[in-house]
This record gives sequence, structure tokens and C-alpha cells, in this order.
Amino acid sequence: MTVYISSPALGDPPHNTRRVNANMRIAEKRCAEAAKEGNVPIAPLLLWRGFMSPLVKEDRAKMGAMATEVMRICDEVWVYADSMTVETLEDISKASAFGIPVIKRGGSKAGIREVGN
Repeated sequence: MTVYISSPALGDPPHNTRRVNANMRIAEKRCAEAAKEGNVPIAPLLLWRGFMSPLVKEDRAKMGAMATEVMRICDEVWVYADSMTVETLEDISKASAFGIPVIKRGGSKAGIREVGN
């Protein structure tokens, strides 16, 4: 199964290189977990890191648009209870609009499936 790993790029302030790098390490761990479970993980935050930065406003807009297109090909969107940010809520909204199941991982509602309309 192809899973979209919803992982915030900026997260909560301060928005700086240290925060983005920490969020990338978290996304890498989540992708490793998904792959270990036999899934094909896609974390947009990791796809364009070599040539785009979420700290650059123009890049962030392009990354968001590309991430939306990537989400469309995924079977599920995974969100994490410890990473509920504005970015995560936007991913949930988009997944619901596309009819893609949203899987909450971590926290008290882990594994609960929420299917979009």
C-alpha cells in the first residue's frame, strides 16, 4: 500500500533550519516504520529537500502544490497525534476531499480510520 506520511515541514515556531531538520528526521523515522510494515511511504517533506526549502516562501508554495498531487496517488494518509499542526489539518482536509482514508497513528486514537466523504 502507498501511504502519504503527513509530517509538518515547519511545525510550531520558531521556523528555522534546526526545526526543519528535526522535522525531516522525524519524517525519515516514520517512513522507515511504514516501510517495515510493508508499505511504500511517501513523505513530501523529504522528496524535494535537495533543491527546495520550506523556509523559502516561494518554495513552500510549490512544495504544497506538489504534495497535493502526490497525495492523490496514495492509498492512505497517515497523521500522527504528536504532530497536529496547521499543515497536518490541511492534509486531513485534502485527503477527505479526495476520499482517501486518514489513519491516525500515535496517541489514544491510533489506528482509527477516518474516510473522507
